Amino acid sequence: MSNAPDDQLAGLREFKSLLARGRDGVKALHAQGRPPGAVAAALTDLCDQIVARVYRQAIEHSPPEDRPAIVKDLALVALGGYGRRDLAPYSDIDLLFLAGDADSPAVRSFVSRMVRDLWDVGLKLSHSVRTRAGCIGAARQDLTARTALIESRLLIGGSPRFSDLQRQVHRLFPAWAINSLIGEILSQRAKEHQDYHAQTVLLLEPNVKKSPGGLRDYHMLRWLAFARYGVQDPDLLRVGRILAAEDADALMRGLEFLQNLRHEMHFFAGSTQDVLTREEQLRLAEWLNFRDEGPLLGVERFMQQYYRHTTAVNDVVARFIEGLRRPGRLRRIVDRISTGRIEKYFLLSRRTIAVAADARERVLGDAELMLHLFDCARLYNVEVSHETLERLRTACPEVAVTPAARRRFLRLLANPMGLGGVLRRLHRVGLLSRLLPPFEQARCLIQFNLYHKYTVDEHSLRAVEAAARRLDDSEPIGQAYRQVHRKDLLHLALLLHDVGKGLGEDHCEAGLQIAERTAADFGLSEHERQVLCFLVHRHLLMAVTAFRRDLSDEATLVQFARAVTTPELLRLLYVLTAADTEAVSPENWTAWKESLLNELYLRTAEELTGEVPLGDEPTRAAAIRTELVRGLSGAFPDDWLARQLGLMPLSYLETVPVAVIRRHLEILRSLSADTPYVDSAYRPETNFVEYTVFAHDNLVEGLFSKIAGALTASGFQIVSARIVTRADGTVIDTFSGLDLTFTGEPPPDRRQEVADQVAAVLRGSQNVEALLSRRRLPLGGPSNGRPHASPQVEIDNDTSSRFTIVEVFADDRLGRLYTITRTLFELGLSVWSARISTHADQIVDVFYVTTQDGAKTADETQLHVVRQRLIEALETPPVADSRG
Repeated sequence: MSNAPDDQLAGLREFKSLLARGRDGVKALHAQGRPPGAVAAALTDLCDQIVARVYRQAIEHSPPEDRPAIVKDLALVALGGYGRRDLAPYSDIDLLFLAGDADSPAVRSFVSRMVRDLWDVGLKLSHSVRTRAGCIGAARQDLTARTALIESRLLIGGSPRFSDLQRQVHRLFPAWAINSLIGEILSQRAKEHQDYHAQTVLLLEPNVKKSPGGLRDYHMLRWLAFARYGVQDPDLLRVGRILAAEDADALMRGLEFLQNLRHEMHFFAGSTQDVLTREEQLRLAEWLNFRDEGPLLGVERFMQQYYRHTTAVNDVVARFIEGLRRPGRLRRIVDRISTGRIEKYFLLSRRTIAVAADARERVLGDAELMLHLFDCARLYNVEVSHETLERLRTACPEVAVTPAARRRFLRLLANPMGLGGVLRRLHRVGLLSRLLPPFEQARCLIQFNLYHKYTVDEHSLRAVEAAARRLDDSEPIGQAYRQVHRKDLLHLALLLHDVGKGLGEDHCEAGLQIAERTAADFGLSEHERQVLCFLVHRHLLMAVTAFRRDLSDEATLVQFARAVTTPELLRLLYVLTAADTEAVSPENWTAWKESLLNELYLRTAEELTGEVPLGDEPTRAAAIRTELVRGLSGAFPDDWLARQLGLMPLSYLETVPVAVIRRHLEILRSLSADTPYVDSAYRPETNFVEYTVFAHDNLVEGLFSKIAGALTASGFQIVSARIVTRADGTVIDTFSGLDLTFTGEPPPDRRQEVADQVAAVLRGSQNVEALLSRRRLPLGGPSNGRPHASPQVEIDNDTSSRFTIVEVFADDRLGRLYTITRTLFELGLSVWSARISTHADQIVDVFYVTTQDGAKTADETQLHVVRQRLIEALETPPVADSRG
């Protein structure tokens, strides 16, 4: 701009001011609640006006001899969203300079000047300069360029050239090639979903434009409608009976909802913002007046509506695409020849199964026959035809659900082959909710945390799929799944286990009532009712025990065994827990969790069957020690080795790999009583670093707390910890986690630096608070902008005969473990065992504690003090003292 004439600069400043004032005016329309289509149209008109003014000024400042050629030779064409008058506040302006000769020096110079000026006035431009032939050539090579031309609109210049371009564009989309175009568009969408990690409508932080069910799905329908029918508007598709009236209505409701959100997100950010982050979800819920009602947060009600709109859009577009797919002539002939009648009511071809025309009234009025249809589709490995699915969807709200239909549903659930796909289709047409009415309440229902990645209905379906995948699994969970005789009850429990959420009470208690009603509806026997109700009501029991209790504590195992009562229930609960855990999110199922579940399952099975009594711990420990002595005798003196292993607790001997035990013994052989030693190892399979601290428990007060604080001050994020205190007081504490200063494996010198700092703190030559202050790491600092969840502290004084169990639930923040353990130390409590775990945005830390003299804390007043002090410490964490 600095080399431009003064009058041109003044013009650009005026245009820039006009754009800013115009955007403010459109923002006011949006704030007044005007329809999003009107807001988009106003934005488009504003941009048209700016483009026209910049064009005229650029013409005026072009060399006089060039002006006639430019005016004659150049047309300005709006493409994509700009072309269809569907701009969001900070969308790109997709502009085509359509030239007779794109290489003309006059045209090149003019376009360069105009593009620069448009950027200078504040338009975010995406432009191309092409001839008609260049446009068609690019469109043939690139789907994005081709679909952008579908939405083209002439702004300025040569109407004949633009009309000719449109005719050529139409020829790029022959109706006979619709299947090829569908494949191309769906492939591009799949890649887009993969790039944005959005393979499901029910994504935790969806992109309102690009995620499944977002605005891009609507655009996709327009492109395909143009190719097949030559029209794009859903109202025209409805009038032409191409799109069902209810589908057109659902599509337009979803479009208006999504456009309104996108406009608000852009205006609020002052830039392109299409991702519904957690913070945006909270803000938008309040903006749209979604209030907390009963057990549901306002944000959960808002996101349930969001998911219902996007699910509807996704389903409408999927049905529209399925309706467009037409087999070629040869395949139609083959299908006609190969189609035969089966099961009295159905027509089976090589690819699909459908209801025969003369049987429609009978099948569409009977839920049992509908289920039989889906079971046949699974048996013959074919799809239910699009037409039949549409008829089923329309009929489901009124279909009769009989006892015979429920019996058929249980038989369907008993077969794990392809079960997930069948249940998803039943959910899609609405039959699943007719059979299990509580499932409808769970449709698109979210829990506002980062632990659960999916809505309740999606999570439940994924849990069934996770269980069914175990059919061919050689691991213990797979073996247990194959031994389950009543897979129908297991799968029914998985469908129901979380549907009590959002009903105003503990979801396990609400789930128990739902299970009782379901058992009555399905006519289950008393034993079947008890099994279903136990699995739904106590579906968290095994996860809590395995992941948050010390399995070396005999009382824990005995209490769990008494709760499950029989090997049958144990096996069912084991598989259900694994499937439920895996279905929470892709990263939630880990080898560590699997090993804990396996350990709990196997040890409880031994207790219930009487094969190896759990109470005979000395015998178990002796057998393991004998095996270890045999394997390690060449590396250590036999007497010393036997003595060292005799000091180790059973939990250590049963869970620590032999190679790691050998390394520990090598360190213990040279360990000084008054000098700590810190060892480190990198685990590439998890990308975790492990720091293992060897010291005597009387080396320093608050040993565990100081280790946690020193690691935090080093920039180390602790995600799990294992505490081992030998009979002679030697401590072997292992902390696993991520070094936040490195991606991948930290170099040896970095690990040594951290180890030295921990050792220095334990020797007393360094102070944790001073280290935190030096690194400017306040305890419990902000949690990356995530919404704050109030911490909870629960105290269990019944499970263990030796320890008080303290459970802490809080959002994950830097230094949480240090804050907790320091508070426990200040309260005069010693930590003997701990389960430290992090689930996405929250910690679930469990501590087995005693008083300093080794006793349980039985005083209720003292327990209340412990709970309150921990909550206070977590809610108002102290900032590190700069004085040290």
